[in-house]
Amino acid sequence: MKKFLVILLIVFPAALAFSDTSPVLEFYEDDFNFGTIIVGDKVKHDFVFRNGAPDTTNILDISTSCGCTAGTTGKKEFTSGETGSIHVEFDSRGKHGHITKTIRITTDKNETTQKTLRIFANVVNSDTPESVHPMAKHDQTIFSENCRGCHYYAANGKKSRDLYNTVCAMCHGNYEHFVIEGAPALTSSLFIKNIDGDTLKAMISKGTNSPMMPGFGVEKGGPLSTLQITSLVDYFESIKNILPVDIPPPRPPDFKSRMKE
Repeated sequence: MKKFLVILLIVFPAALAFSDTSPVLEFYEDDFNFGTIIVGDKVKHDFVFRNGAPDTTNILDISTSCGCTAGTTGKKEFTSGETGSIHVEFDSRGKHGHITKTIRITTDKNETTQKTLRIFANVVNSDTPESVHPMAKHDQTIFSENCRGCHYYAANGKKSRDLYNTVCAMCHGNYEHFVIEGAPALTSSLFIKNIDGDTLKAMISKGTNSPMMPGFGVEKGGPLSTLQITSLVDYFESIKNILPVDIPPPRPPDFKSRMKE
């Protein structure tokens, strides 16, 4: 009887150690920073892990926060103690500035708690054709399924400067520098001084003739409420007098011709 109790004392804690809250896949790193890269670069990294469970673990799903990021693995079944890796690729086309993307892994040991990995990069400008966002080359919009994480869901609950930096700046940049060809630098002094608030509000709400700029208003299938759009226009107005000196435009500022009726 005493021997049986001793075995229980040894085995039972071990079973608890791999309960639903345990990190079954033990990653050697949770974050990776690509450093500074040129917009258009495609970079990759392998997150190596060990199966720390006492038996076989199956990877059920690998999801990412944005269509520009992909996570894959060569196999999905790992015996106890076996090592493997999650291969992550990041496509920086159409991106700008400091980027953070997440990769979530779900296993059969705990389907309700995902393991989260993160990648970072500082994306700087380039004038090469490879820097153009892939959506601009296809009959799709930035609200397509692969892009909704950045351009749609990210807008939830945000307004004013926070909303601009989260959803707009990745294409329209900050101050005098646009990011994507065809996307005006919205916070440039040149732009703001040549467009009135009603026209800007209509462009944001209804969109333009470019698939890269669909209507962001909810009535057009976008994520922004009237209050959010108004907060953006108010933000532009608030910075009008503190912007840098005008820089010659990279394109004619014929903003109204881009509007949808």
